[in-house]
Amino acid sequence: MAVATFVAAFAVADLIGPPILVASRSEFALALFLGTFAAQIGLLAIWAVLRPQRWVVRLPVTLAYAALFYTMLIMGMTVAEPFGPEWPEVARTYLFLPLVFLAVQSPLWILRIGGGYRIVRADPEKDLSPTGSRQFHLQHLFVATGVVAVSLGLASLGVSEEGDLAGTVTWGPLLLVCLACAGWSAFSTLPCLWAGLVARHKRTSTVVMAVYVLGMTAAALAIASASARGSPPGDAVGVFLLFHVGLVGVMLGVLHAIRHWGYVLRGSGRPVRKG
Repeated sequence: MAVATFVAAFAVADLIGPPILVASRSEFALALFLGTFAAQIGLLAIWAVLRPQRWVVRLPVTLAYAALFYTMLIMGMTVAEPFGPEWPEVARTYLFLPLVFLAVQSPLWILRIGGGYRIVRADPEKDLSPTGSRQFHLQHLFVATGVVAVSLGLASLGVSEEGDLAGTVTWGPLLLVCLACAGWSAFSTLPCLWAGLVARHKRTSTVVMAVYVLGMTAAALAIASASARGSPPGDAVGVFLLFHVGLVGVMLGVLHAIRHWGYVLRGSGRPVRKG
C-alpha cells in the first residue's frame, strides 16, 4: 500500500509538473522539479538492488516504474508543449532506458555484491544476524551478463551509426550518459542511503546532508565555470542548490519513512540496527 502511494504521488507530480513549469517560466522551479525526478530514479535504483526479493521480481518491476515515471513526464511535457518532438523520436528513447537504469544501479550493485547489503524488515525485539553472502556465484554472473546483453541489445536498436542526422544517437554520447549516471548515483544515492537507513542520529545525518548539499552545489558551480571558461550565470547558485535540495529532500523523506516502517540496511558484516 505504501509503495503504491509513493508511486501514484510521483506519477501525478511528473504529469502535472511540466505544465506548471511552463506557466511559471521559473528556472528555480525547474531545478527543484528535476531534483525530485532524479530522486525518484535514485529510489527505484535502491529498490532494484537492495530489496531482498528475487532479481526476477525486482528488476522488471522497478524498470516498469521507471518507464511509468518517464511516460508521465513525457505526457506532461506534451501537454505543456503540444508542438514538441514527434512521437517516433520520443519512443526511441525508451530503448535506452534499461541501459541507463542499469548505469544508475551500478554503484549500488558494488555495495550489495561487495558487502552483502540489503534492505530488510527488522524485528526490533531481536538482534539482527548477519545475512547475505559476499560470494558471487557463477549463476549470478550468467544473470548479470544476460541482463546487460539485453539492455545493450535494446539500446542498439535506437543507436544510429551516422551521427550527422538530426535526432540520432550514437554510442559515444550514450556511453558518456551512462558513465555520468553511474557517477551521479555514487555521489547521490549512497550518501542519502547512509543518512536515511544507516545514521543512528537524525541530527547528525541532517547536518551531514546539509553540508553535502552545499558541497555538491559548489562542485556543480566549479564544473559549470570550467565548462563556460568563466563565471557561471548569476542564478546558477540557486539553480544548483534547489536541484540538490529537491533530490535530497525527496530521497531522505522516503528513506526515513521506510526506516520508520521497520526496515533497515544490513550486510554480511555487523548489522545495522533500527535507529
